[in-house]
Amino acid sequence: MDAGSSNDQFILQRSNAGSYNASWYLGNYAGGLAINNATVATTPKFLINSSGNIGIGSTDPGAYKLSVNGSINGTTVYQNGYQVCDTSGNCPNGGGGGSITGSGTSGYITKFTGTYGIGNAVMFESAGNLGIGTTIPSALFEVNGTSWLRGGTAPISGLYVNESGNVGIGTTAPGTYALNVNGAAGEILLLHLIQEVLHLLLSE
Repeated sequence: MDAGSSNDQFILQRSNAGSYNASWYLGNYAGGLAINNATVATTPKFLINSSGNIGIGSTDPGAYKLSVNGSINGTTVYQNGYQVCDTSGNCPNGGGGGSITGSGTSGYITKFTGTYGIGNAVMFESAGNLGIGTTIPSALFEVNGTSWLRGGTAPISGLYVNESGNVGIGTTAPGTYALNVNGAAGEILLLHLIQEVLHLLLSE
């Protein structure tokens, strides 16, 4: 026992050819049991505090059962019974808290590909514009392909635009017509009257 130290400690030494070339110190540190490769009065390498909690590279594990100041290397890590990371370094569960992992391509909006996975969605953002089917949207919202705007679940309701840019109202098959309306006679007549008024206004 080293009686000259401010902390009572045992010194374990290994001799080689009559000289001491390795020493470990075991003793009291702040009411706990410390192990160090220098005097215990300095920061211990390993500490068990008065509550039985362990600190590695830490002199104050606090209320944690294990507190490590530094990197940890392990093959499998569990938290609350859930595997946090596998042997490949993937961490899908996050201790039951739902850690999210995955990868994607710059510019694409992210979507969930599974419970804990993420990947690319079909929507792309560029300079504040959003594109579906295009990575160079030139308007605030641009769709390269068919689009369908409808207010209900009926199969042919709403406004439909095919890949050629032709518009169908009440139909998903506008064909080669720029505008194809499938509706009641009164609805078609009203549309026709609007077209005539526009034509007259533009021709003046």
